[in-house]
Amino acid sequence: MIAIDTVLEHYRDVVECLRLVHLHGIADIRFAGLTQAQLSDRLAEVRVELDRQTVLALVTSAEATIRLDFMERLIAGPRHFFLLRRLAFKLRLPPSWWQRLGSLEERFCDLEVRYGKRVPLEEILAAWKMDGADAHKVGAFKPILRHRHWLAHGRYFPDKSGYAVPPAPPMIHGAIGALFAELKKRRADFPRP
Repeated sequence: MIAIDTVLEHYRDVVECLRLVHLHGIADIRFAGLTQAQLSDRLAEVRVELDRQTVLALVTSAEATIRLDFMERLIAGPRHFFLLRRLAFKLRLPPSWWQRLGSLEERFCDLEVRYGKRVPLEEILAAWKMDGADAHKVGAFKPILRHRHWLAHGRYFPDKSGYAVPPAPPMIHGAIGALFAELKKRRADFPRP
């Protein structure tokens, strides 16, 4: 797993390289024969794609961090609670019988009972919200996830993230940093190793 700070640092390095190529006209054989305007257009295309790839890398890194923390909390969570909920689920007892507000780990156990190994990230974030995490900071991650889905699945359908312009990597990095700070405020051990 790559840390989001490492992804952003790599992005800044490549942006600086693109700036220097544009400024000094340094180019390899792929750009030979292009006019300055054509080179500028080509570098702008490269920059747009770099932004998209960096956003995708940032969000997938954040997703991995959240999912690994989820799994660690499941492993360390209350097994007796997990087994009781699993039994209630298998016996098809109504949710009102076994659902109650509990600890974050208990909510994570509920999610594993309902979804098995394929717990949606949105559900994990909802459990954090129920644990008291700021709904605005957690909610700010939802359009980022929708944008990530658009990027990861081929961009052949309209981007439903709601962004008027594609988000820049520093903006995504800041939103992820705010989310992680909020989760760390709720649980000092976030993210668990």
